[in-house]
Amino acid sequence: MPADRQVSFYRKYRPMNFGEVYGQSKIKQTLQNAAANRTAGHAYLFAGPRGTGKTTLARIFAKALNCLELKEGEPCNKCTVCVAINKSAAFDLIEIDAASNRGIDEIRELKERVDQVPSVQKHKVYIIDEVHMLTREAFNALLKTLEEPPAHAIFILATTEIHKVPATVISRTQRFDFRFLALKEIEESLKMVAKVEKIKIDDAALKLIAEQAGGGLRDALGLLEQAHTFTKGQITSEELVNLLGLFDLNEIVRLMNLILAGQGKEALGLVDGFYGSGHDLTLMLSTLSRYLRGLILLKFGQQSGLSLSDEFSQQMRRQAEGLQIPQLIDLVRKVIEAERQIKFVTHQHLVIELLVLEMLAVLGHNGIKSQAAKKEEAKSEPVAKEKENVGAKKATDLSEAKLLNSLKKINNGFSLILDGARLVGFQKGEMTIGLAYDIYQKKFKEHIEAVHEILRDDFGLDNVKIILEVTGPLNVPEEDSAATAKEVFELS
Repeated sequence: MPADRQVSFYRKYRPMNFGEVYGQSKIKQTLQNAAANRTAGHAYLFAGPRGTGKTTLARIFAKALNCLELKEGEPCNKCTVCVAINKSAAFDLIEIDAASNRGIDEIRELKERVDQVPSVQKHKVYIIDEVHMLTREAFNALLKTLEEPPAHAIFILATTEIHKVPATVISRTQRFDFRFLALKEIEESLKMVAKVEKIKIDDAALKLIAEQAGGGLRDALGLLEQAHTFTKGQITSEELVNLLGLFDLNEIVRLMNLILAGQGKEALGLVDGFYGSGHDLTLMLSTLSRYLRGLILLKFGQQSGLSLSDEFSQQMRRQAEGLQIPQLIDLVRKVIEAERQIKFVTHQHLVIELLVLEMLAVLGHNGIKSQAAKKEEAKSEPVAKEKENVGAKKATDLSEAKLLNSLKKINNGFSLILDGARLVGFQKGEMTIGLAYDIYQKKFKEHIEAVHEILRDDFGLDNVKIILEVTGPLNVPEEDSAATAKEVFELS
């Protein structure tokens, strides 16, 4: 390996032969066998996500096809051909970046030169990276070259967007689909690099880097290098969270605990804390998506694949046990929709707060209520519903506790937005209700007819004008509460 510390990790530790490549075992074996048996085709298509080894395997395959001392399909990395390719100095290995050379002129030039016999190697290998970027005219010219290539020419096309490659081109190649690397494969590679570079990093931090890499080894090595550059001493998962701007999975566990317990006020308070601390809410949603996927895996008896302390891992398992598959499906759909919406709004925290309400509603329909609601219901007396006494009720009998307890009967989801609500005033046919957050007003409006029905049936009140105010959460000083906003609903 080169000793120059200025070389990026992903270049410094790029595999030199098939055996050093992590993952893609079937593809490696097929290419190695083709090189060993001298049965290589004239055109290959490597398709898959970035950072999964497409260009690396293309170069190794090119070496194997031309190595002067090939052994069981593995290049020796010692002969003149291998050394030249490793130094990017081989005349007969032509690499083209289609992202910057996407026009017809570049492909025409390739077509004109393809008949030239190799100067040193047995095969002239053309690697065209990001081939999907070629223009239609360039693809047509390439197609003609692929249809009648000279015996010495081998084409390796690489793409991250296979759907943009014409079917006519795909049909003339041997296609290999690269997959994301497994977490264990990425962790093993990171451990090897950390050992060679003498980087002190704990297993939890390595796992966190592997998770954040999204299945790509190149990104994982980049994150390890970044952490190594900016962190002194032992690299821990806690330091990585702050350094890389990651979202702490432990906070997601706490949020889910509150949502599952039906503690809407506390859940919204936690989200407000995320927003106030300047957290990336888009990243928070992405982390929540991964967490829900982990719950689904646990539900089916698999490992969650997430890096959590023993305490939080146990909490996660309890959450998975307490959830039904239909509930998990609904929760995932809510989060996916929030991820779509958050890209197009100015006030991102509103999307998150509405998501929390929707998640609470999903679980509330399955009988989960807030602890506060349960205590209130246990202490409250049943509200009389005898029709003959309805007309005798008076406004003076209306108390905040009785009103809120009656309104909470509408449904469990609606009861959540009444946590922290208060009866601000009631006189001359106008009732003012204070809500903890402005986002609750929309939900309240959706149930306005049911509210008027409760007022009629339980309190004998008709034609009441309802005014909503945002009074902020309970036990918060007035100067720190949200600015008051009003919206009036009147039964016609």
